[in-house]
Amino acid sequence: MVHKRPLPGRSNPLLSPDRTPAIAELIDRRRLGQTNLFVKPGHTGATNVPKLQNLGSFDYAHLRAPLPKDLSGSGVFTDSPTPESYFLMRRSSDGYVSATGMFKATFPWASQAEEESERKYIKALDTTSLDETAGNIWIAPSHALELAEEYGVVTWIKALLDNKEIEKGGNEKKSITPPPQYLPVTAPAARGRARRSVSPSKTAAPHKKLASPRKRNPKNASNAANDANAHAASATLQEALNKAASAAFQPPPKGENVRTSDGDKVTVEVDSTIEVNGDVETKHATVRVELPSNSPDNPLPESASDMIAKAKEMVEEARKHEADIPAKKTNKRKADEVEEDDEGSEMPKPKKTKGLEEALKREKAKTKALIGLSATLAIGAAHADLQEADTSTTHELQRGSEWRFEVAFGTNVEVKLLSGTAEVFGTELALNQTYTFTGTKAAIYTWNGCHLEISGSCQVEYTAEETPMISYSNTHFALENLRQSAAAEGREGPRVLVVGPENAGKTSLVKLLTAYATRMGRQPIVVNLDSREGMLSIPGSMTATTFSSIIDVEEGWGSSPTSGPSLVPIKLPLVYYYGLPSPEDNKKIYKPLVTRLALSVSSRLMEDEAAKEAGCLIDTPGAISQGKANYDIIQHVVSEFSVNVLLVLGSERLYSDMLRRFDGTKTSNDENITVIKLSKSGGCVDRDESFLKQTRQASIREYFFGEASRTLSPHTQQVDFGQLLVYKVTEPNSFIASLMPGGEVEGDAPLFEKVEPSVLMQSCVLAVLHASLSDSQETLRDASVMGFVYVADVDDKKRKLRILAPVSGRLPARPMILGSWPEPALSLVG
Repeated sequence: MVHKRPLPGRSNPLLSPDRTPAIAELIDRRRLGQTNLFVKPGHTGATNVPKLQNLGSFDYAHLRAPLPKDLSGSGVFTDSPTPESYFLMRRSSDGYVSATGMFKATFPWASQAEEESERKYIKALDTTSLDETAGNIWIAPSHALELAEEYGVVTWIKALLDNKEIEKGGNEKKSITPPPQYLPVTAPAARGRARRSVSPSKTAAPHKKLASPRKRNPKNASNAANDANAHAASATLQEALNKAASAAFQPPPKGENVRTSDGDKVTVEVDSTIEVNGDVETKHATVRVELPSNSPDNPLPESASDMIAKAKEMVEEARKHEADIPAKKTNKRKADEVEEDDEGSEMPKPKKTKGLEEALKREKAKTKALIGLSATLAIGAAHADLQEADTSTTHELQRGSEWRFEVAFGTNVEVKLLSGTAEVFGTELALNQTYTFTGTKAAIYTWNGCHLEISGSCQVEYTAEETPMISYSNTHFALENLRQSAAAEGREGPRVLVVGPENAGKTSLVKLLTAYATRMGRQPIVVNLDSREGMLSIPGSMTATTFSSIIDVEEGWGSSPTSGPSLVPIKLPLVYYYGLPSPEDNKKIYKPLVTRLALSVSSRLMEDEAAKEAGCLIDTPGAISQGKANYDIIQHVVSEFSVNVLLVLGSERLYSDMLRRFDGTKTSNDENITVIKLSKSGGCVDRDESFLKQTRQASIREYFFGEASRTLSPHTQQVDFGQLLVYKVTEPNSFIASLMPGGEVEGDAPLFEKVEPSVLMQSCVLAVLHASLSDSQETLRDASVMGFVYVADVDDKKRKLRILAPVSGRLPARPMILGSWPEPALSLVG
């Protein structure tokens, strides 16, 4: 394919071999994408433009190629501002590579005339795809490598074609088909025809009278029609097969097993035999495919009956074309036929005719193989469709009841509200909208009754008639009365602290009260003091944010700007990093962070009138409610936030202790503190450590890679040891602390210790602070978090780290904090 032709003189220096990253890093940068194709109004039905009803989602793999900042004078990038990067793409349907993307990424300063000239050249090649999907010209992978040699971007295209699994970016809700594996084309070995011994029937025979020679007629129209029919049958079946197997399945070498993502095997066996009959050589090919019924690569038809009917149509059509092909006639004739001197008698067929018959036989064998493969795919897909249909059930919930369910990680359960009204933690569900849940324990409550359609398998599910929702809703209305009176008097709204033991439902109650407040048009500030579970951030942090919109039903609290675009408005959290699982692990850090959050909340309440009327809701860890030794932390929170409403959940003893300590006392604003006892919901279950660990790992992955509905592309880079200033959170010795009065550590113990990067940091998360490298440890403790980075790899010999960051660009010259919480997140980056 390589031909001498003028190419643009100025190429992208960021793609030059000396500035190209290692191919392993480029392979890790690849991501899967999906977009919906559409046609502009007025273009439907035009030449080479598909009809609207034929368009759908377009799956592809992409590798982001950087572009220079200054693209002035470019004829291909005319929009302002110019993009920072451009995609090198490979479509999933057949694995073809976008030549358009290769040209634009390599020659970003090219003129429109140069782009059009290259476009015409590539379109004239025999191997160029006729389908210009998404406005791009697509070429075969092998020719993309040849074109990459001309462009000087071979490493980039090799990385794009690599057969290593491509990351989807976390969530697996959106099904994106990856491109087929790239198998380099190699020249077949020369095969000679074996010599055969002379057949006894071909020994010398007595002289016979030969038929008189007849005129040789040219190839008639019927032979041409037969040839066309055979190719039409193959083309029709190939097209039907491509539609049935939308995952672009490509068989591996003979007898090879392919493992799907779920561990099932796809077995492909190709057996070929050659039958020799006289001068006619016939090749028979048998293709056998075994696909697991639950394989994600199986196409999912709209219904099993439609798929089977389609397979039957393909078989009938193949038989029709096969009937049009004349049966083979033998070249040998009997002696009496040879002796007949007839002008219309048939002479032995020439070599060209034999070659045509052999071609027809090959097409026939190929047709049968394609029919078998199509039928196998159809049956497997139909079986999977029936299995999917069997898991869909309808639940009728009576008035005042709730459906409680638990979904494991890696499993999806879809819920649709068919009629009535229902809510999840106070957020109302929309009618006929599908909600997908994974890795969660939740409940759907109805005030007036409803019908739910459930698709998928739950670990646990049941309907409960007795719930504490009446008392929870009464608490909301009581808080609403306090907000109204505070607004009338110009005071701050209620500051609510929720305490209780572990797994009592504190976070669920705070979420419910927040959802009810936002539905009333309020904008409460929500504070999370539980470092074991992050809110709008990764675990190990303490956050505060204002909620002015609905809470995301599927994602819990919703998303922050680090999680990418969202249909639900994003939240803007203020984040501080603690780095330890429990407040009692280091009170010298925990209490000052509570004070910093309280100061920030107080400032927001004074500046924002809507937040001032709504007040704040504070979620706490269960550790501070288990034993009087930690009641001083509750006292500290009440004092710093000027709490005037204390909700005690699920513990009679704790309620009694809080009543004696706070009931009747006043806040710094001269307001009475009210202590209220609430019952624990029967839906609150103990979460084992395995489930909590999976939740933390999922939270970290979501921060960097997003979710299935909004995937992100984090950036990896190599960093020298000397470029980082890392401090580790000090964990006091529990034995020494137990000997000190009140369990406190020595006053001169450092808050952090400076550490040298090492392999112990691998798979850990570092918090980047809003502070300078020369700040004191007290300043670092009180500094908010700028963002988080992940240590993917540590090379002690080269003294380098591979860092995963949510955005591209150099790491800022800021101090970083390493904590023991959350634990290392393994296998986040391959």
